Amino acid sequence: MAGFALLIAMAAVAQNDGPGAGQGWLPEFNHSSRQILALAEATPAEKFAWRPAPGVRSVSEVYMHIAVANFFLLQQAVWMCVSSLHPCPFLQPG
Repeated sequence: MAGFALLIAMAAVAQNDGPGAGQGWLPEFNHSSRQILALAEATPAEKFAWRPAPGVRSVSEVYMHIAVANFFLLQQAVWMCVSSLHPCPFLQPG
């Protein structure tokens, strides 16, 4: 039941994603990155080791999982731009 409530809350928040929503993957990535960073900064240091149940990732392990996945995503995006010889708008200066 708690999972369903969380999904409903996430859907409500998603309705107001702010500027850049729906304009490609980079604005979406930047928006979610800002949200995750704000959440991590608001989390007290002593709570990073907390895990909801045995065998489940801790808060810090979840943040590391996100960081590694984001690194992989960006690495693949850069490779796709370079391999397709199209200009990559997120690699342009400015």
